[in-house]
Amino acid sequence: INIMKWLITLGIALQVLGWFLFGSGFFPLKQPLPGISVVEDQREWNVGTQTSLQRYDRSVFIVIDAFRADFVYGNDSLNRNSMPFVQAMMRRNEALPLIGIAQAPTVTLPRIKALLSGSLPSFWDFVDNFNSPALQQDSLLHQFRQYDWNVCFYGDDTWLRLFPPEDKFFLRYEGTTSFFVADTVEVDNNVTRCMRQELDRENTLDTHEQSCDALILHYLGLDHIGHFQGPRSSLLPPKLVEMDNIIKEIYEHIEQQDHQRCTSPKCGTLLVITGDHGMNELGNHGGSSSLEIETALLLVDPKWKQHSIPEPNEVNIVNQVDLIPSLSLLFGLPIPKNSLGKIISHAF
Repeated sequence: INIMKWLITLGIALQVLGWFLFGSGFFPLKQPLPGISVVEDQREWNVGTQTSLQRYDRSVFIVIDAFRADFVYGNDSLNRNSMPFVQAMMRRNEALPLIGIAQAPTVTLPRIKALLSGSLPSFWDFVDNFNSPALQQDSLLHQFRQYDWNVCFYGDDTWLRLFPPEDKFFLRYEGTTSFFVADTVEVDNNVTRCMRQELDRENTLDTHEQSCDALILHYLGLDHIGHFQGPRSSLLPPKLVEMDNIIKEIYEHIEQQDHQRCTSPKCGTLLVITGDHGMNELGNHGGSSSLEIETALLLVDPKWKQHSIPEPNEVNIVNQVDLIPSLSLLFGLPIPKNSLGKIISHAF
């Protein structure tokens, strides 16, 4: 009897130890480096010269939730033909087409963290997706704030939980909720309405209001269609057409504004278009299948049509975390401390 009790106790202890080892491996607690990077912390990022790699002083950053790579680059002619302006930009060498690989878990909050800090998410971030605390580690938005960029944000209110407005991250902002998945129209119309207000401010040259150095838009409609009816839904091609028209509207505004205001090589507006994750054939995401981790990523500059960008007909594969160090250099900002990505050489 004593031997049986001892064996049962040992079995329970081993089971508890197994749970602990599994949990500590599957849900690692990572301690990010504290503080915010400054220029003096980092060695010079030069390519044979002592000049800065800065190319842009403004940016428009569009996140299309669940923007799967094959919606732009795939063989499905229905979806691909739904974005004729994006296809035309690629043909004219005005857009650098990339496939950004997202690491699991492929849900919005950890993907936003990875896109902005360049660090890899953990499965604790999946748990935090529904009640996320403010992001304390260094990120592109912390760098924007440190170097006095005026940032305007419109879209998924997850951003407002990660970057609380009371901490002075945003000049202007308005959030939309991501939990009413049956809403595939108004959730995006609200973002577009705010976007057009910002473009109108610049067009009217209203000196009473500051303009945005960085405009961030996060559209949820495509993701909602996936959850609601899946990627084969009849609602999906019209949504891609809507996104294509928005990209065209912003592109034409950037082209006009930069032509009027830019006189130096460090002046310009970089348009970044990306998905935070993809979706599987059921319209869901969170795992690590190719459809869930492969996102469309495009870097767009109207000036690129004046000179050919490298390998314009190839779609190169990069990690999403590679975006942050590349953008930091293009904007002349320090790379966030916890960034693990490498430079996307085709962008320089």
